[in-house]
Amino acid sequence: MIKLNIDVAFFSDSREMGFRMILQDCSGSLISCRSMNMHGVYSPDEGEAIGVFESFSWIKQLNFRNVLIEMYAKLVVNAFNLAHTESLTVFVNIVEACKRISRNHHHCKV
Repeated sequence: MIKLNIDVAFFSDSREMGFRMILQDCSGSLISCRSMNMHGVYSPDEGEAIGVFESFSWIKQLNFRNVLIEMYAKLVVNAFNLAHTESLTVFVNIVEACKRISRNHHHCKV
């Protein structure tokens, strides 16, 4: 099993958020890492959900499957693991897009 750790940081001065992603094998050895910034002002939950979305894009580029995504954003993890979320918010739309990608392409878990 490959693990991907995500951390998202918010920079209100520059209206940006930064993503840090680390891929490790089952023994904890580094496979790859990625860092990127994105312009925009989002809530912490939306930003964390976008981090998952960006992670799926990266996993797809690297052609990995069966990846366990680890993060500290409990609301994002819980929302991702629900069968269906009922609200029509930006956050829920991002989570639902991530869930579709995961089911169709990556077989990943959050």
